[in-house]
Amino acid sequence: MGYQRGQVASNWVFIGRRMTRLSHLNSRNFLIALHDLLATTAALFAAFYVRFEGGDGFYDRLPLLFQILPYFLALSVVVFFLFNLT
Repeated sequence: MGYQRGQVASNWVFIGRRMTRLSHLNSRNFLIALHDLLATTAALFAAFYVRFEGGDGFYDRLPLLFQILPYFLALSVVVFFLFNLT
């Protein structure tokens, strides 16, 4: 039993949606991805600010945030492309 592209499986999982190839990305997709990265960065800073109440705890952890930020953004780019979010 095979599935056709775009067919819905019996457990309601959509079969056939594929990840966008990097060669098919245009400038619009690039701007969307850049916007997503900036929004992710702002959300991470806001989460740290709220979590550590914006005081000395926040400023003490800023070096740690700057250390993990590139890895966090790289992971978010992978997730964006895997789930066709750009």
